[in-house]
Amino acid sequence: MLIAKWLNSVHDERILRQSTLFADFESRNKPLSGYILGDNGYMLHERLLMPVLNAQSQKEMMYNTAHCGTRCTIERCIRVVKCR
Repeated sequence: MLIAKWLNSVHDERILRQSTLFADFESRNKPLSGYILGDNGYMLHERLLMPVLNAQSQKEMMYNTAHCGTRCTIERCIRVVKCR
């Protein structure tokens, strides 16, 4: 998600909470389906996927690897947009 009105010093969670995307997830009329990837700096939410702390099982480690790879790709895309 990219919202151009916020400065770099604003925390990502605040931007998420005040976004229309988050409001659409919270809507009781016709909520969005899907998930949002975040890190441990975000609030707990049923639609927010975060890495597993202290992953023990092979499945948890594989999930963390996939989560990290996806988030890295998204972060690179955001950097490209910010540079433009």
